[in-house]
Amino acid sequence: MKKIISAILLAGLLIGISTSKTSAQQTEQGDIQLNAYYGYPYIVGVVLKTWVEELDSVSNISASNTNHLGFRGQYLVSDKVGLGIDYTFSKFSSSYSDNSGTYTFDATKHRATLLMNVHFGSSDKLDPFFNTGVGYKTTVLKSSDPNNSYSTSGAAFSIPLSVRVGLGMNYFFTENIGMNLEFGLGGPLIQGGLALAF
Repeated sequence: MKKIISAILLAGLLIGISTSKTSAQQTEQGDIQLNAYYGYPYIVGVVLKTWVEELDSVSNISASNTNHLGFRGQYLVSDKVGLGIDYTFSKFSSSYSDNSGTYTFDATKHRATLLMNVHFGSSDKLDPFFNTGVGYKTTVLKSSDPNNSYSTSGAAFSIPLSVRVGLGMNYFFTENIGMNLEFGLGGPLIQGGLALAF
């Protein structure tokens, strides 16, 4: 997973370096912005990790939570309004043993949201924005334990509707490359990572 993230960030960096943008304002109609980010927390993963670690009847417990790995792209239809899509992947993984054997229990979430971003800055470095969106999400629980109610084929969990409201910013070190930070509801509470503009 780390190699995939590194490859995505390197590809984004090369795209940013190879494009050129000359403007007194960071956002202009026709621009494309891309963000790759890490978001915290994956609440289902936090709850399941706590639950697995407190089981009394099992041993050799291991549990991990990736939280959110995300990617967002937007096209600016005006100097202040961008339309785009936001995708996040989250995974909780665990294993444990009892008298019958060793088992796994996982939760995997995919979320895709159509976003509208309203940019309200006028700086060539700082790009603050508000966003709102709606889309689809799915969480699948999967267990190899025959005593668990979730079969090895998995079971859908949670409401499939995704709604997002956020407030954030991109800060550009160069004309094309920067960082992003966002606080929001519906998905990660806080997220940050790489920002590209071209």
